[in-house]
Amino acid sequence: MSTSERFDCHYCKDSLLGKKYIMKEDKQYCTKCYENLFSNSCEGCTLAITCNSKDLSYKDRHWHEECFKCAKCSRSLAEKAFAAKDDLLLCTECHAHGYSSKCSSCKKTVMPGTLTFLSCPPPLAACGLQAITTGGVTYQEKPWHRECFQCISCRKPLSGQRFTSKENYPYCLECFSSLYAKKCVSCTKAITSLAGAKYISFEERQWHSECFSCSQCSVTLVGRGFLTQRDDIMCTDCGREKKIQLPQIPAMAFKAFTHTHVYEKQSGSKEKDKSSIQCIERHDRNVYIGTKDATVLHLVLPGGPDGDPSPGQSDIRERRMKKLGSSNQVAQLRVVPLFNHLLVLWDRSLTALNMFSLEPVAALKRIQHVLLFEVCGSSAACVEMVTSSSRRKLIRVHAVGVDRWDVVREVSLPQDPVALALDGACVCVGTGDRYLLCDIRTGSSVDLFPHDHGRQRVIVTSMGRGEFLLNGPESLGVFVMKTGTCQRPPLLWPREVLAAGVCFPYVLTLQPHALSVYSVLDQQCKQTVDLRGAKGLLCTADGALVFTERDVFSLRLLPLRQQTRALVELQRFEEALLLLDGVQGRRPLDSHEELQKDISCLAGFVHFYQEAFSEASALFTTGELDPRELICLYPGIQVCLSEDFQSQLEPRNRSRDLQALRLEDRHSFHLYLAFLGDFLRAVRGTERGLQCSEEVDCALLRLYVELQDTENLQQLVMCTNACRLDHCLPVLEQHSRLT
Repeated sequence: MSTSERFDCHYCKDSLLGKKYIMKEDKQYCTKCYENLFSNSCEGCTLAITCNSKDLSYKDRHWHEECFKCAKCSRSLAEKAFAAKDDLLLCTECHAHGYSSKCSSCKKTVMPGTLTFLSCPPPLAACGLQAITTGGVTYQEKPWHRECFQCISCRKPLSGQRFTSKENYPYCLECFSSLYAKKCVSCTKAITSLAGAKYISFEERQWHSECFSCSQCSVTLVGRGFLTQRDDIMCTDCGREKKIQLPQIPAMAFKAFTHTHVYEKQSGSKEKDKSSIQCIERHDRNVYIGTKDATVLHLVLPGGPDGDPSPGQSDIRERRMKKLGSSNQVAQLRVVPLFNHLLVLWDRSLTALNMFSLEPVAALKRIQHVLLFEVCGSSAACVEMVTSSSRRKLIRVHAVGVDRWDVVREVSLPQDPVALALDGACVCVGTGDRYLLCDIRTGSSVDLFPHDHGRQRVIVTSMGRGEFLLNGPESLGVFVMKTGTCQRPPLLWPREVLAAGVCFPYVLTLQPHALSVYSVLDQQCKQTVDLRGAKGLLCTADGALVFTERDVFSLRLLPLRQQTRALVELQRFEEALLLLDGVQGRRPLDSHEELQKDISCLAGFVHFYQEAFSEASALFTTGELDPRELICLYPGIQVCLSEDFQSQLEPRNRSRDLQALRLEDRHSFHLYLAFLGDFLRAVRGTERGLQCSEEVDCALLRLYVELQDTENLQQLVMCTNACRLDHCLPVLEQHSRLT
């Protein structure tokens, strides 16, 4: 510095030449100005901490060195450990005596040096021992002497031993296994999950992994397809030898989906192979196509009355086209409508485009070295995305916002992923030889089962609600919960399945020449659509899009009412009820209850005419059948009905003529009469019976006369009833029943 330059305090402008000064943010201050402007106040004495004093700080609070002391014993804490309690600083001794936990048995202070376990025990009898000074046991924040920590059942000391808990009570392994553990179906021994032990669960039955084997040839079934026959499980080879198959229910004679050709990509012959369709995405009427020549197309589907493409319409508009580069195919597309983003995987990098203009989102830089990605449902301001690295065996979890996609955690994988699906915090991953589940919150992973597919047929699809569909071994579509258990029987589908998707309650599988539709409710194939040359499949909540190299087809799920109506017309009532009940949780129908009643009654009549009266009665009760619908079927008794009654039954539901039966088979007819009596007595006095009490009581009187049931007849006429005299007196006189 030259003598001509001034060196002054930044605040008071006094010269600092030859004086002490302090630098702050590249500016110099005299000590007086610095203390006035920046010095902290001491928490102990409230005076300023000057430049000549040491400033000790803890959590944005400051002390002089001499003021930094225990609030209880006043010993200095400047050079020793301390603890905080309610804004008070305490030495470790004072903190331990004043605030440390007490032994849950003897109530003495537990000093530092404890061993930690996992759950919370109930209080045991007081041990009367002295304070714990070393080697205590902490069981979910409650301290114990080692001698006090015992099994709640046998009182065996648990310190240093493996133990488990039930409803917060600690048990040794022997007591827990005998009292609570699930039993293996095969060996009947207890199943525990300690030490990483694995077990198989299927339809409320459990096996040790080593016990899960074919009941015929004893080959292990872990990671293999299997068939069941009553309580036995068999490998598919033994099952086929015994001709065991999944229950066969005839395919629906109606279409669950209608399909329409909605788009054909035009190009010259030279461009045919270069611009073929590779992937597809849809949001509402917006469809996005990724091609082999690094192009993204934005199409707008024509709107039908329900928002779906109308049959016969082909005026699809090509809104935008975005060329990403000169080569490399677009591998994957996903829409994030919350932020109007279209995420594009191309050339192993992830790019965000505006879903309407197809222009890049400037704030989101490309993510390099991405092999696969998936997005999860959004919150009010953020979407979770999972990407797999093309360079390392891991997946990354990103928090996606309108202008960011930050990596929040990484999860290592044993192998490179080939396919993945995301559902909440769970990622199901398919590798080259196995499937596994990963928890993106904890980073833990669990092997599911191996497979022998080529990389092209590893299929992982999310079904929602923590359930995944996998292309399992032995040509089985396997349903797996995020817990690793199966709660549905598998689908038996073709070996050459190329892709699969879920449009509940159906699973759609794509083969080289057709698309098959299976029901997840009964695991049967319901519909087959001829789609030759199909390459890919995208399922949505209300249908699916299927594409070939040049064409796009739309499959629209028929309304639930239309599907059940078709089944009812075919008199497949049980199947209609199964469909109706199976989808109610996911596709609620406003008229579900009334529709269920109608179908139950119709199903009841099928059993009624088969003389399966117990089943018929249960269905009539469930369907709240109007008792007059039964009365009107019986000759000689139907005259009890009022003139204004109009039956709601269609002619085909009266498939057996009871008049003819009365003449030809008196024994069977008497069975029908007995059923009518049982049913009318059951509804008499209920809301349904009271709404037509005259008809019910008159019908019962005629029925008892016909059956010569004197006892029930006397009970009816001697008690309060709603019989009409003009109907009943002639009957009683005719049969000499008046006394």
